[in-house]
Amino acid sequence: MLRIRRSVLTAVALCTLLTHVAFAAPSLSRKEQPSGPALAVVTIDKIGFDRWNALTSSPALAWWVEVDTHMLVSGDRAALDSFLGGRFAYRYVDGTASTEGLYFTNRFPAREIEAVGATILISDGGSSVIRATPTQISSLDGMHAGEHEEGCRGHATIRPFQPNMQLSHQAANSRVPATAEFNIAIQGMVDSINGQRWYADNQTLTTYNRWSRGTDILNARDWLVAQFQTMPGLSVTTQAFTVPAGGGNPAVTRYNVIATLPGTTRVNDWYIVGAHYDAISNDNGHATATGAEDNGSGTTGVLELARIFTANPPDATMMFICYAGEEQGLYGSIAHAQSIVSAGDTSKVKGMFNIDMIGYTGDADLDCRLETRAIGQGLMDACVAAAAQYTTLRIVTSLSPCCSDHAPYLDRSMPAILAIENDYGTYPGYHHSSDLSINLNIDMAVQILKMYVATIAQMVGTTPAGLGMETAGVYLPSTGTFFLRNSNSPGGADVAFQFGAGGAGFVPVSGDWNGDGVDTIGIYNPATSTFFLRNTNSPGGADVVLSFGAGGAGYVPLVGDWDGNGSDTVGLYQPTSGAFFLRNSNTPGGADLVFTFGPPNAMPVVGDWDGSGTTTVGIFISSSSTWFLRNSNAPGGADITLGYGPAGAGWMPIVGDWNNDNAQTVGLYDSATGNWFLRNSNSPGPGTTVFGFGPTGLVPVRGDWNGL
Repeated sequence: MLRIRRSVLTAVALCTLLTHVAFAAPSLSRKEQPSGPALAVVTIDKIGFDRWNALTSSPALAWWVEVDTHMLVSGDRAALDSFLGGRFAYRYVDGTASTEGLYFTNRFPAREIEAVGATILISDGGSSVIRATPTQISSLDGMHAGEHEEGCRGHATIRPFQPNMQLSHQAANSRVPATAEFNIAIQGMVDSINGQRWYADNQTLTTYNRWSRGTDILNARDWLVAQFQTMPGLSVTTQAFTVPAGGGNPAVTRYNVIATLPGTTRVNDWYIVGAHYDAISNDNGHATATGAEDNGSGTTGVLELARIFTANPPDATMMFICYAGEEQGLYGSIAHAQSIVSAGDTSKVKGMFNIDMIGYTGDADLDCRLETRAIGQGLMDACVAAAAQYTTLRIVTSLSPCCSDHAPYLDRSMPAILAIENDYGTYPGYHHSSDLSINLNIDMAVQILKMYVATIAQMVGTTPAGLGMETAGVYLPSTGTFFLRNSNSPGGADVAFQFGAGGAGFVPVSGDWNGDGVDTIGIYNPATSTFFLRNTNSPGGADVVLSFGAGGAGYVPLVGDWDGNGSDTVGLYQPTSGAFFLRNSNTPGGADLVFTFGPPNAMPVVGDWDGSGTTTVGIFISSSSTWFLRNSNAPGGADITLGYGPAGAGWMPIVGDWNNDNAQTVGLYDSATGNWFLRNSNSPGPGTTVFGFGPTGLVPVRGDWNGL
């Protein structure tokens, strides 16, 4: 993160850095508090919009200031007691209720504030409201007055107090917006974020000394170029700019790394994902400026998002940018933002998503701060909605942007937003040689990257490549032979082999038994209720053999990912009762889920109807060709009911992800003709794909046989 110059009385934008609130000021009990004007601290953690609105609009408050989970309020003590009592948790703070001597500070640790004798009234660990004398403020401001741009402690700012300020705000206390209608296939992209890969990249990047004035940062630049060049569809360039002389060092030429992914249809709509890759280390003259958190975490986050979107080509154009020169004054991002202005392309930028310090958390609270101005409110709202649907993050928002690579775009009227972990103001390794990968929390980073993937995917209009398209196959019972095809079109089998004993009455099954992304075959022996599963589509013995259920009982075998862990496991359907028995591992044992759904003697079907990653049940009534599909493995009514196919035709139901959007939809197989009728949505209508494959009289199977 960049350091900016402090000024006590100039209007420097406050960088609100959010962690848990700590109070240094002593409090008086309510009985001890003198009558008349008073200050109180009110706890507002997740109180919701209605209570938050009632608090801020109450006539009992003369003024208020909000910092994440707490609010400092002023008012007549009797009026405050009357309004707050029984409604909110609150406590009075010592001292006068006057605003004289109140200041906002940013990035001054509590120990420094207390060292000069000032009093912290409320703080989140980074942003504080303090009471101080002019002498104390001068001492505080002077603590780092001798620092130059190459030795900055951080974004330390002090500014005069202003009432009724929302320095930072919990998303949980906002008015709930209309729920965003996310494309169900986005879940697959979100799930593609690989935390271990992100961490391994971070470890590699931290082997470089990335001080912008040093020479090793050029090697880091080349490593980033090489990483982008391995990704399909990217055009990789570098942009030269000047880092001016400073700190006794001469001016140097440094480089942004820019990887562009052209949009498939909306080439003039641009979305930028950026992070600075330079680093500093104040405690040794930048000799070990390896910056794992600041900002290797954001840089390798850019790489991770680039991998996701190159695998899922977007409608709009995307740029993945790694900036240098951030710590010395945002020089890299200024250079790029200004180049857009100079080319007359500012209107093309629909969103800039900055990633700065996303891998540290000081506690179990995975909280993320989103920062923008009014021009980026739409980006913020979209991120809040995505975080609620796809992550476990607690979101805090601020409209006081500062000090990182989103700022130059905002300054030039382009919508931009910063995502940053909310504990970075207390990170012990900040701008030190101790900023190492070992300090990072993978889940913290993964959750933020998931939020960004979902938000951006919705905006760029990508149709995700999905987890793999499923295609047709048939099984010949008399010989135990599988014939598998890698496309849903007429033609010969791409793979044909025998597995099991022909003529033995086995029933074919298929699934991803080992979680490798490829579906392989298996057979079920009804006489003994035994499954024989193979991990490759080739001749050979079973890799997994298990008994599940009562042999000879007339059960129908099922296969699905019942717990959403990425591997398929077995299940059984009992026609006489309409009961489903599902097991979460391919080992002997009892059912993990048992429930009934629909009338008895239906034809069971299973699939991931909503793209959630979990397989759920359904039934097909052949007499009316009606499908009843449920989005959870629990008793209840159908979530989807549709008619598809001719009633009473005797066709067999078959379910699969026919268009690679991560959601499974209905299909029918006519064994009398060998024709397939597949539909790409679970709604009435004609078949989307119709073709013939295989001779007549065979049993259909489906799967992603080639993992594509």
